[in-house]
Amino acid sequence: MLKIYQQKTLDVLSNYLHRCAIYKDVKRAYAETTLEEFKQEGIYNDAGFANIPYVCLRLPTGGGKTILASHSIPIACKELLARDFSLVIWLVPSNAILEQTFNCLQDNNHPYRQVLNEYFNGNVEILKVEDARSISKGSLQSNTTVIISTFASWRVDRTEGRKVYEENGNLSSHFVNLKPEQKEKLEKFKESNLEIPSLANVVYLNHPIFIIDEAHNARTELTFEVLKRLNPSCIVEFTATPKTKGSDRSNVLYSVSAADLKDEDMIKMPIELLAIPDWQKTISSAVKKQQELELITKEEEKTKELKILKNKVIISSVLSTLVFIGSFPEWFGIKVDTMVLLILSTPVQFWIGKDFYLATWSGLKNRAASMDTLIAIGTTSAYFYSVLSMFGIVEGMYFDTAVV
Repeated sequence: MLKIYQQKTLDVLSNYLHRCAIYKDVKRAYAETTLEEFKQEGIYNDAGFANIPYVCLRLPTGGGKTILASHSIPIACKELLARDFSLVIWLVPSNAILEQTFNCLQDNNHPYRQVLNEYFNGNVEILKVEDARSISKGSLQSNTTVIISTFASWRVDRTEGRKVYEENGNLSSHFVNLKPEQKEKLEKFKESNLEIPSLANVVYLNHPIFIIDEAHNARTELTFEVLKRLNPSCIVEFTATPKTKGSDRSNVLYSVSAADLKDEDMIKMPIELLAIPDWQKTISSAVKKQQELELITKEEEKTKELKILKNKVIISSVLSTLVFIGSFPEWFGIKVDTMVLLILSTPVQFWIGKDFYLATWSGLKNRAASMDTLIAIGTTSAYFYSVLSMFGIVEGMYFDTAVV
């Protein structure tokens, strides 16, 4: 359930994008929307993006920017683009935030992912840049694909960034039977003037939605240049501190105040203020405290993961041992009904082994296989062969092979 201010933020974005679709004029849509919300028309800064919606939603820290970003994707597809699916480039400022966002969006039980699954009927793929370098054309046509990356991944002045602009044979199928107007602005080989089969060119062809987290870090000429090279259909920024002056200012569409968060009981942490006259000591103390909090957070996450893993190992060991004993009555002198073996084996196969299935599915979608694939195929075969054996279709019981 969204908070009142969160729903209001999304309503404003929806109204703005709907106006953009009707008027075919982002400046007029922005002027009307800001007049409604701020009682005066905002002056739209296109930043060199001709008639492409490029707006900012201002939310204080802790206001739920990521859940709103997730909701923004279906809103853009519905109100502006009239698409069933879309390619989305989700930009974050650091690797730490990248991992956090990626893990949340990959988890089908997480609210961020559930937003996307509900609208796109589960046809959602979450990738990092390194995974996207082998994405198939069919996958883009049948899924909403979200590529989560840092700003640096697309900057041509960085070694990391250049990889997305390099030739990649795995992407060749995207460039078959292109129309002349599609080829026109793609990056090409200098020698032959043929289109480079690069991830950047694939992104360009698919006219992506851009989500920019902590957007105050991205209002630079270099960022604008990179975005133009990737042919965005719309750009939605999220930040607590947007730039509001100058030629690189953001187009703030809606602004949530700290009072709005307080009214919704979203501010729960006590605040301690420490006054330090020396600004250098202030910054040093702040950095030190931030590093301390990062270490505490990492330790807590590690402890939680180890606890979950420990519980799985214990449960798996107990169930697997029982299945093994029950599978060899001639050794242990204990005869166990096959239905009991099925009941004991099932949680080991599908709950404990869930990660193997997820890794296998991810690999198959990218036409790759690993040891996880081998384990998943082998144990699943043993499990279902044993199920068939229970009904007399085949002979032999191998629940012990499936779980051990």
